[in-house]
Amino acid sequence: GTGAAPPEFSNRVGMPLIEGLSIARNFLLGADIRKDIKIIASGRVVNGFDLVRTLSLGADVCNSARAMMFALGCIQALKCNTNQCPTGIATTDPKLFEGLSVDDKRVRVRNYQKKTVHTALEIVGALGLETPGDLKAQRNTVKHPNLGAWSQHYLGSSHDTLPSSACINTSPKQGNGFFPTAYSPIPILDPDTGLRNIATRGGSEALGNKLKLSEKLSSFFSARYQDDNVRSYREFYDNTLRLLKSKDLDAFDISKENSATREKFGLNKFGQGCLLARRLVETGVRFVEVATDGWDMHNNLESEMEDLSPPLDQAYAALIADLEARGLLDETLVVLATEFGRKPQYSGNGRGHYPICYSSVLAGGGVKRGYVYGSSDQDGALPNDPVTVPDLHATIGWAAGLPLQEKFQASSGRPFLVGGDKANPVMDVFA
Repeated sequence: GTGAAPPEFSNRVGMPLIEGLSIARNFLLGADIRKDIKIIASGRVVNGFDLVRTLSLGADVCNSARAMMFALGCIQALKCNTNQCPTGIATTDPKLFEGLSVDDKRVRVRNYQKKTVHTALEIVGALGLETPGDLKAQRNTVKHPNLGAWSQHYLGSSHDTLPSSACINTSPKQGNGFFPTAYSPIPILDPDTGLRNIATRGGSEALGNKLKLSEKLSSFFSARYQDDNVRSYREFYDNTLRLLKSKDLDAFDISKENSATREKFGLNKFGQGCLLARRLVETGVRFVEVATDGWDMHNNLESEMEDLSPPLDQAYAALIADLEARGLLDETLVVLATEFGRKPQYSGNGRGHYPICYSSVLAGGGVKRGYVYGSSDQDGALPNDPVTVPDLHATIGWAAGLPLQEKFQASSGRPFLVGGDKANPVMDVFA
């Protein structure tokens, strides 16, 4: 503990928690004695996030020392070792500790402990887990694939030359995960510019010759190291060359749409992103994500909702109507979702994060029209018949025809299922 040490010693004496915890856990695993030993971790564990992070890194129990002292009234006078603590907390001098009011301090400590644990449990719920015991250190070493990558693994590529997945208005934060690089979605950061850098000097034939030369130069390395990453790297270039030669590149160009259609979707990034998504789906791209941000409304909720909601409503309605008019809606599942909801109570003139109760919308893909599954209490605080995040993933996976009970063995040796081993599709939403 360095709470009473000079500031320049903080997190320098001994081993800082995050690095130390990781090393200790790995040593115990390497010696095959982790299962016999409990790890109690302490070191700047102050709030709910610190608890979740520390448990996720491998701790079994967290101890909060400095923050608990703050709850008691510690002012960090740095006199713990002198028996002269001015607040009376860290001293045996009766003249100093007589000023402590136990009735007052116990309420403060209880409130701090209760609210910190509550916050940690909210984060655990937002992760789609049931208890803090479900937090595993392995979660920090595994990058999970998105549903597009799962689909490509089980169903194969959806197009001969185009990628099977795309993400619009965002980079591929959730991409191929533990699947090959070729399963990663192609990013379209601006729907107006579409797929960038598709014109190569000398054309695709010149690029193909360069790749052949590259392959010749690297053939010794590839033959010596028969590694999945090496093969994926080469496959990535092969897929890129096929894409540049594709006759369907126009699918990425929304300027091919007439002005009336573009205006119907809304002349903004989300509206044009939804229009691009329709073009890609129509051409054969299986999984498309369109992002819209700006919804983290801790302040100015009313005015910001007035700015953000109309473009969302317009683009969403236009997408549904356009898919139906083209006969694509029944075979296309449109999912409107977010990472968490907002608190029922106002905080100032906004609402804080709230992972406990919120809604998602499904359209097309065989779901019932106008059907509402589940409900909340009258305050919108707690759900009835809740659907977990894994359940939502399994529901989408079932609609896409994925084998939900078929396990995939990752290179780490762990088996994985679409949505996870506790996920159940919500069959009531389907017609």
